[in-house]
Amino acid sequence: MHRKSQRMKLPRLIRQLGSSWLAIGLILVVSTILIGAVWFLHVWKGIPIGNLTRDPHIIVSAPLYTGFLSQIGIFFWSASAAICILTAKLLSRRPEDLKIKRFLIVSGILTLVLGFDDAFLLHEGISPYLGISEKAIFASYGGFVLFYILRFYSIILKTEYVLLGLALSFLDFRSP
Repeated sequence: MHRKSQRMKLPRLIRQLGSSWLAIGLILVVSTILIGAVWFLHVWKGIPIGNLTRDPHIIVSAPLYTGFLSQIGIFFWSASAAICILTAKLLSRRPEDLKIKRFLIVSGILTLVLGFDDAFLLHEGISPYLGISEKAIFASYGGFVLFYILRFYSIILKTEYVLLGLALSFLDFRSP
């Protein structure tokens, strides 16, 4: 009886692997790129691998509460982006849902971009290192937000847009 049970489970496993090959491939590609980036930075700039893989608090011996609110904000950026993109994916393929799907996808992308900036200090640290001015980064974010509002104003006006307005007003597009 035990062998029959094992034989029945194997085809199910093969079916799951077959239906998940795209997700598995994507995970492998993204992981390879990230690990490759760590290796590249280590070889190119001599940055210790531990500095690229360990928690910043441990590396700089900072108190655990350092950046508490910033870390919480990154959770919110991530959750918001995931909700937008997953909801867009789950919407039907009906033509009347296409505009909302696009709105949610662009909302998710905008949220991801701002979340990446918050998490990796793009406008404060990386862009000046690459020779891109902070003003240029803020201008690109402002342009993205303006495009977003103009492109999706009809959808935004059908929502609780006061919340979006409040969220956008908290963005800090000022240069120091």
